[in-house]
Amino acid sequence: ILYMSLELSLKQWKLIFGNGCGRRRRVTVQGGERQRVLEEVAKAKKHFGLADTALVRSCYEAGREAFWVHRWLKGVGIDNLVVDSCSIEVNRRRKRVKTDRVDGDKLLELLERYFAGHKRAFAVVRVPPQEVEDERQLSRGREQLTQERTALRNRITGLLFAQGVRWEGQP
Repeated sequence: ILYMSLELSLKQWKLIFGNGCGRRRRVTVQGGERQRVLEEVAKAKKHFGLADTALVRSCYEAGREAFWVHRWLKGVGIDNLVVDSCSIEVNRRRKRVKTDRVDGDKLLELLERYFAGHKRAFAVVRVPPQEVEDERQLSRGREQLTQERTALRNRITGLLFAQGVRWEGQP
């Protein structure tokens, strides 16, 4: 089995591979470069001496990328989990270093523990069907536009008030 954690950002994705025995392989690819990810998976299988048909298990933290990465990974035959970032354990006694490499290594370690039987290593996010996610986006977009309109109205009212103009804006 090949394990892979992904640290996703807009410009680049950090892929950390492991074989469950402590060895690691770290690669950086351009953000969203799907073909390159598949090439790196193939290289990692060779690096760890695994067959081309070896099972690949991966995970990434839920965030800006939403669930399209999960659906794509599942579509190409990679067993993927989306992790709730709040469930990742941290040591509170010392200052935590926050880098993509440290986060990726920790995520990979937790992924290996999860599939070794420690199902409480992290919380897995339930991925909604595509239709449900599309419906949510519509209502979230409307809510965001309403909040922006209110913020702009308040800003204009404040600027007018600062100039001595009293205006009772209509909703």
